[in-house]
Amino acid sequence: MVDPVGTPLAALSTVDLCIKYGKKLVEKYQTFKQADREILELILCVEDYWIKFEYQIKFLQSVWNSLDERLQVHQHHLLQLLHLKLQEANDLLDNAIGTPVERNTIGSVIRKKGNVRGWKYALSLDDCLKRSVEDLKKWHDMFDPSWFLINRVSSQNVDNRLNDRPLNDHGFLSTLKDLREMVRAAQLESVSGDGSTIWIPPDAIKDQRDQISLSTAEIAESQTGSEHVLVDTIVLNPQAELTRTTKEIRDLARILSKSDPLVFGLLRCLGVAKRAEIQGNVSLVKFELVFSVPRGLQDPTSLRTLLLQNEESYSLNERLALARSLASSVMYIHSSKFVHKNMRPETTIVFRSDESRLAAPFLVGFEKFRPLDGWTFRQGDLCWEKNLYRHPSRQGLQPEDNYIMQHDIYSLGVMLLEIGLWTSFVEQDSNHTFVPSPMLGANGFQAERNERKKAAMMKSTLIDLASARLASKMGQKFMSIVLACLTCLDKTENGFGDEDEFTDEDGIVVGVRYIEKVNVSEESVQSSLG
Repeated sequence: MVDPVGTPLAALSTVDLCIKYGKKLVEKYQTFKQADREILELILCVEDYWIKFEYQIKFLQSVWNSLDERLQVHQHHLLQLLHLKLQEANDLLDNAIGTPVERNTIGSVIRKKGNVRGWKYALSLDDCLKRSVEDLKKWHDMFDPSWFLINRVSSQNVDNRLNDRPLNDHGFLSTLKDLREMVRAAQLESVSGDGSTIWIPPDAIKDQRDQISLSTAEIAESQTGSEHVLVDTIVLNPQAELTRTTKEIRDLARILSKSDPLVFGLLRCLGVAKRAEIQGNVSLVKFELVFSVPRGLQDPTSLRTLLLQNEESYSLNERLALARSLASSVMYIHSSKFVHKNMRPETTIVFRSDESRLAAPFLVGFEKFRPLDGWTFRQGDLCWEKNLYRHPSRQGLQPEDNYIMQHDIYSLGVMLLEIGLWTSFVEQDSNHTFVPSPMLGANGFQAERNERKKAAMMKSTLIDLASARLASKMGQKFMSIVLACLTCLDKTENGFGDEDEFTDEDGIVVGVRYIEKVNVSEESVQSSLG
């Protein structure tokens, strides 16, 4: 009898097969370490991937019974895919350069068969290595989001297994361990609990700031002048309780201090400074989150500014990488048990590198963030340019629903639509007043006085735009991703499924469904372009 997908025995068997073929592949490639530098670098890349994968899948195996059933099924499908990729890589290598009995080092092949045959042999090896690296990278990109979703699993067994592991040499395990500890501390500690090291004095950053256009973020220098930092300011809501909010901001900063920027799409927090100011007759408390900027990144620009430039010269791959990074940010925030509540192009900062003009986007604008189990004011505003990125149930002065992950997913969908069409739905007139793009003006939603009807009209307009215009520019797959985000809270025709399925205490199911539906991979999107 075949063991059902997702059961411990099936997972155990698949992990064993992955380890078997992974070790075989690495052993085969290691015999060619005397090859030229390019081939050696590719071999080292394969080894690096495999070292990481082996520890991760062995860890999965050890905590399998602690995982939610839906997460088990998802992980088992990924493990089966890894097994197939590793088996194919072994077969490809054997077909290209011979079986282990026939195979020898490149040097001996050249000596026996001459330089021409040796060159062809090296070329075949080079092709095999590049294919292996590409396949392993694709699998890594698919696996990483569900790996950090383990953080939401409430199980002592997961903690015990993380503590048992030799973490010093394996950052991917220590990052998960640190993240769990930070989230647990956020749930248990008072504001006076251990965590003072995340606080920095206000004068640690120079007063001179450069405002990033169409964004609330600023670029500043540390007092030593040794590095540039990004500063994101949170002004305390006058109705907020100071002690509670101080704790939540401290907890957020501690969690963001564990971020891997290029994986999570969130900058690493260096610390948070607390300031008190008097404006008029009002006493204000401000918190400044200070973030490091990864080396090699430059020219921070808000996504709104880039969209307003209306350039068509950004490649499909650049836009997909931008979209994929934003999608990863939502997953990491969810894994950390927070919601952002303020996702829009003004709170997305894009850096340039020598290789790409859209090298790395990072979410900022945390002034409305909240722990998932935290208290909410349900206080909104009537700014249409902000409401555009909010689900209808979260618009108006008194939003109907408490904020959940799906509300961030909806905001992501609006941003992905703008990225796909490469247009800004928000423009500025000659008076620097925000006005809707002509693309949004067809149904005249601004003239509608009823706020609920206006919200529904805006959402309908966005869905119509995605359905009518997105496929021709980005393909059917990207269009379906955007529509899934925009309809994720609909009662009917919901791409995410029945709302009753998302009632698990740890929030695992909605996370898995998000990973499955919002898969902005280059391969899947390009294949749908035909």
